[in-house]
Amino acid sequence: MVAEVEADPDMSIHQLQLSYSDKQDRLVFRFNTTEKEEVSFYFTRRYVMTLWPALVQLLELTTDDQPPMQQSAADMPAPSTSLSKRVQLDFEHTQAITDTDYVKSYEQAETLPLGEQPALIIKSRLKLVANKLIEIEFISIDDLSVKVSFTKAMLHNFCNMLVQVEAKTDWQLTLEGIQMTAYGGQDQSALH
Repeated sequence: MVAEVEADPDMSIHQLQLSYSDKQDRLVFRFNTTEKEEVSFYFTRRYVMTLWPALVQLLELTTDDQPPMQQSAADMPAPSTSLSKRVQLDFEHTQAITDTDYVKSYEQAETLPLGEQPALIIKSRLKLVANKLIEIEFISIDDLSVKVSFTKAMLHNFCNMLVQVEAKTDWQLTLEGIQMTAYGGQDQSALH
């Protein structure tokens, strides 16, 4: 499955793609840049299990809070468990997915700076950076480190792709925490 969204002008990511390799029993994550380069990673079941809660937490942290109404402090719900925050997160997720083009084909890159073989990712470091960008540092089994900056819309789409592609595996993971509205094609890959 392929998905394409408008990226910030400062971002170099052009497209994201996620697919499942039944031969490897791994997810294959590829992204190409506006400079026509491509980087690819393998994700294992174990890695996805540890990555997912961190992704959901980052999306919750970047969710825009509704402006407070005239309420007393006693009437205000706790921010992290607020129903309105959950509804806002679900709304933002649906909006990001709806605004994405899942029809366009993945564009092949001219260069592969890390080589043809995907790097096996075993851990990540995630953090919020300026302007609500999310930086994910993917770290391979060979200690290769690649930092990728996602917009909030890209991260929502990445999560959507994880849910769709994981469903095609026999991993039986429970990827929840945001309303997962699946959009896109029915093939074995997802592209953003």
